[in-house]
Amino acid sequence: MEENGIMWLHPADFPPPHGVKVFIYMHPYGITVMGQWQNSGGTLWAPIPTISEAMRERLDAEHKRRTG
Repeated sequence: MEENGIMWLHPADFPPPHGVKVFIYMHPYGITVMGQWQNSGGTLWAPIPTISEAMRERLDAEHKRRTG
């Protein structure tokens, strides 16, 4: 299920990784938290987006131009 650009995964279909920070959807409360899946009480999960090395380099260059 995709919502707000996040692809929510059901743990029965896609087991969440252990020891990794993920987005956790808490049903029926309708809130999302960030943390490790284990013992979270969550019902759905989604991976946290990452930044590519190319994007990180671009951001570093932009920051350097702004700050001198």
